[in-house]
Amino acid sequence: MARMNVLLRHETARGVITVSHATSGPLRRGMTFLEFSVPRTLADDRALMTRLSREDWQGVAVCGVETPADIEKASALMRVAEANRGLAPLSLLLLASLDTAKAALGLASFNRAIPRLAGLVFDSRTMAEAAGVSAKAALIEELRLRLPLAAKAADVIAVLKQAEDGQEQRAMAARDGYAGLCIDV
Repeated sequence: MARMNVLLRHETARGVITVSHATSGPLRRGMTFLEFSVPRTLADDRALMTRLSREDWQGVAVCGVETPADIEKASALMRVAEANRGLAPLSLLLLASLDTAKAALGLASFNRAIPRLAGLVFDSRTMAEAAGVSAKAALIEELRLRLPLAAKAADVIAVLKQAEDGQEQRAMAARDGYAGLCIDV
């Protein structure tokens, strides 16, 4: 059975990778991620910069990503944060949560490597809300099965966000091409 990266989301909006393996690329055990929505306004940009500059985050889990341009914008803001913290370029990582209808329709546009992008995250519950269907709907299942292809094209890992962690969930995710799990706690 394939070992998996497990990403836990805590009330403090920190995610901690608790299990990692050698094929997980830049992700490693004990990393912390700031969970943040795509910055859409100048105020959002400032809020993200403030939070990245004050904390010891190793990356950002960006929610609400609709296009690769959203990833690139967040990445540019993270570069400024790296400079402010005296970090080397690209030392902060980015996980992009493709959880909007626009992202689902444009999944094929996430077909290229983007510096700093470490993984694409699929959140079936949020995607179902965006589509106005049940999280068990065939549409959501189809999208869940397609995200690993986009991740492969972008040369990053696919991460499945779900409510539970267990051997059965890990085995199913690994079978479907996911190299990581993001567990709501």
